[in-house]
Amino acid sequence: MTHRTDLVEVKIKQQVLWVGPDAYPLRGVTATRRAVILPDRWNAVKSFLKSLLVLFVLLIIAVTVGESVSDTVKELAMSLGMILCVVLIVVLVKRLRTPEIYELIIETASSAQTVVASPNFMRVGALDNQIMEAINNPQAEFQLQIENAHIGDRITQHGNHTIGKKVG
Repeated sequence: MTHRTDLVEVKIKQQVLWVGPDAYPLRGVTATRRAVILPDRWNAVKSFLKSLLVLFVLLIIAVTVGESVSDTVKELAMSLGMILCVVLIVVLVKRLRTPEIYELIIETASSAQTVVASPNFMRVGALDNQIMEAINNPQAEFQLQIENAHIGDRITQHGNHTIGKKVG
């Protein structure tokens, strides 16, 4: 699972929750909850092992063929194999170090929406508490910035019968 992050402004002003350009009237918020997205580390290890096995088989074939051709081909195959092995290890470590993503979900009478997804557990929890306090206190106002993760494609549909997606 890969994601990119940016800072999003979250504020409550005049009983409206603003998350970036999106507005949610607090009187329509029925509940908030938090969820966690765990990275699939087991899948990362399986993918690494499969790639390593394929690389090993290809190296055996290259060395076997290289013995009949020349020592230079054999050395080139071994060097390339070592480089690819290092690349596979770097990719594995990167995937294993992917942090958990904590989501803040608000529920309205009609639906539930993730408004913030962040690797910072404490900030998501604090934001959840501030929103709940603002629901009970009409004078409450605050403004903060939080790291927001974007996972996968962002799809926006306008109008009926719209097909296709915009990646990015």
